[in-house]
Amino acid sequence: MELRIIPRLETSPFLLRFSQTILGKVTLVAVFSILVYFHGKVFWWELGIALTLISLLPQFRRQLIGVTTAYWLYHHAPYKTDLVWFSANFEAPFLLKYHFVYVIICFLMAWLYIILARKWSGHWLFERPVRNLLLLYIVMVVYASSVSLPSVIFLSLWSILIIAGKYLWFLAYALSERGKENHPFSLTDLMQFQPFWGNSNVPFPKSATYMQKIEAKSPLDLATVQIKGLKLMLWASVMLLGLVTFDQIVYGSHGFLEPFLKTMPVLPTAEQAITKYLMGKPFPRWICWLVLVANVIKKVLVISISGSLIIAICRMSGFNALRNTYKPLASRSIAEFYNRLYYYFKELLVEFFFYPTYFRFFKQHPRVRIFFATFAAAGFGNAIFHFLRDIIYIMDLSFWSALVNFQVYFLYCLILGTAIGLSQLRSMGRPPPKQGVINSLFIWCFYCLVMILDEPIPSLSIIDYGSFMLNMFIPFAR
Repeated sequence: MELRIIPRLETSPFLLRFSQTILGKVTLVAVFSILVYFHGKVFWWELGIALTLISLLPQFRRQLIGVTTAYWLYHHAPYKTDLVWFSANFEAPFLLKYHFVYVIICFLMAWLYIILARKWSGHWLFERPVRNLLLLYIVMVVYASSVSLPSVIFLSLWSILIIAGKYLWFLAYALSERGKENHPFSLTDLMQFQPFWGNSNVPFPKSATYMQKIEAKSPLDLATVQIKGLKLMLWASVMLLGLVTFDQIVYGSHGFLEPFLKTMPVLPTAEQAITKYLMGKPFPRWICWLVLVANVIKKVLVISISGSLIIAICRMSGFNALRNTYKPLASRSIAEFYNRLYYYFKELLVEFFFYPTYFRFFKQHPRVRIFFATFAAAGFGNAIFHFLRDIIYIMDLSFWSALVNFQVYFLYCLILGTAIGLSQLRSMGRPPPKQGVINSLFIWCFYCLVMILDEPIPSLSIIDYGSFMLNMFIPFAR
């Protein structure tokens, strides 16, 4: 019998009936909004109003989502952090005041590109529109960071690049559906990009086709999906409590345990451990291993909480989306762990890097084909996504200097892509391995080592990280 912290509420006949009434819908949204407030989100009351309207008027769901997203875009813009940095460093406060003008310009350009790609699909420029879109964006970034431009053009170009970068992969999904006649595209469909439930460059949950498939079609479907959304939010709240407790006990952070327990750091952070090692005063090796284990536990919790929050809001809006993180501890291979940890990012890499490579290269060599396609996704695609996502570094350092500065993350992608590719090869033609202790330890050992590279300290080089990782196994004097 499976132990559940949150019971299967969506199977309760009483809750299903109650959730289809006006009082039930309002109650469900009210409880959900309180939990959002518990997560420290200042927009909890705005979200509550939006979800109440969407729940009570499901026939206008798409229109309400579009209006809410437009409101979110103006008041809680996903690009505001980067734009605030940009406007402050280049003394252009007017950018924040008129940022919506640049948003409209980006949306019009995106709409025009989609229309042209669908109308002239046979033209060489639009034969592979996603690839050409990425190349065009990279060329514009290189140009903006390499030439001297008049201040007005410089500020406008970078503002457009910052905003367009947040919508890049949403536009890529729209372009990938250009041949589907049952999915015509209009200017209003752009408001489904960066929907109000997600503040991530990764589309949650994927494309318009996927959204159409998972949309609630009846009052019973809506009640079921919304109860599942509330369940996921409850689970995210449990994990948040676990994360706060973990931070307080392990790292001595402030938290709700302070009145009951005087806490002090039990372990240093990964950054502190690496810094001490480079100073020639390393912690004992067993302490360093515990540091790496704690680092992975915290990152898994953070990814799981943030992804669960987004999908929970999506479900409350009437879409039965799959969870972003689902039982990573049950993984039986390195590839499966990556799939379970960040599902929608994995889907993005598969859609735009794995499939194009798999269907084009090494067709006569199945094993080389699967490894090369996997590496193209988990390695090359991963590197491109994060390099373009962190556009602030490019603006600050220039394109080529930023490439050098990303050396540690590129190493991470190289190791991860190779390991997942080998994991895929190992599983070809074999039954899934059993979830034994040795297998689980191997998977955890790998991710403990590699995940210190996915958020590298800018001042450290590949050699610094490499020597620290070698020292985890053998004495390796700095």
